[in-house]
Amino acid sequence: MWVARSWRCLVAGGALSCLAASAIAQETIDTELEDQWVIGNLVFLAYHEVGHLLLDQVVQVDQLNNRLAAEQSADDIATWLISPDPGEEIESSEAVAAIGGWLEMADRDGVGDADTPHLPDADLYPDAVTRASRIACLLLGSDESSPNAFAELEPFAALRFDASACRQTYLTLDNSMEEIFGDAEDFSDAPVARVRVQHDPAAPALSEARDFLIASGILMGLRDDLIEYVGLPVDVLLRGASCGSGSPGFMYNPTRKEIIACYEEVDWFLFGEPAAQMPGRSDADGNLGSRPRAISPLQQPPPPPPPDE
Repeated sequence: MWVARSWRCLVAGGALSCLAASAIAQETIDTELEDQWVIGNLVFLAYHEVGHLLLDQVVQVDQLNNRLAAEQSADDIATWLISPDPGEEIESSEAVAAIGGWLEMADRDGVGDADTPHLPDADLYPDAVTRASRIACLLLGSDESSPNAFAELEPFAALRFDASACRQTYLTLDNSMEEIFGDAEDFSDAPVARVRVQHDPAAPALSEARDFLIASGILMGLRDDLIEYVGLPVDVLLRGASCGSGSPGFMYNPTRKEIIACYEEVDWFLFGEPAAQMPGRSDADGNLGSRPRAISPLQQPPPPPPPDE
């Protein structure tokens, strides 16, 4: 799948360079980008759960009543929160890494590996290509200068959306987020968020995943962001934990007020396969996860219509 490979060339020096890259050069690129790709995707998943957190504790909407809309909104909030400013290098952007993560997931499931399906359930989640395309569209639309700092993302945005409408798509999101966050200059110096971090013990099979999550500082960095930059009165525990059978990736539990970074998901990004084959998942606890694991993908829905002009 060209799009699953080309994003790596994009962050390594331009999408066009991918067409001329040799196998040896591509292997070097892959090695250099591996940690960046893993961390970028995990950061995006963590901020996706922050989206659910804000929708629950600040906007106070019923997310379980319309899961598809909630998941789309959480993706949008995550993209808005972590997207680089125009003029910054996009090569190290977590949002760009997430584009690649979704495309590689779609590519992996597209080969028909029924033993390790990782594509979201289309009834509850946007399909993986749509999620990648939406992130690219929002980044493309975030810059109105000429030339556009994110111009190389246009082929990815165009996978599902009308790239010419991405500016308006971004402005609509930006206005919504400004309503949630208000004027950042009004933030008090005193922290209003109550955020704790813990990393639960892990079984030997997941010890490397736990160690990687701790060493990456993802949850500590998220804690600092929620306290210092988000500036909203949220109450949450950020917890690294083993989620067991049917790991949903990362998830937000509104009842317990915690965002859980499942070691199984970290393990999947590091090693490509779950630490153990898992039969399925249950939403009985009301968790809002970034995506399910081990659910056979349904037929992908048709691409959504372009946003209204």
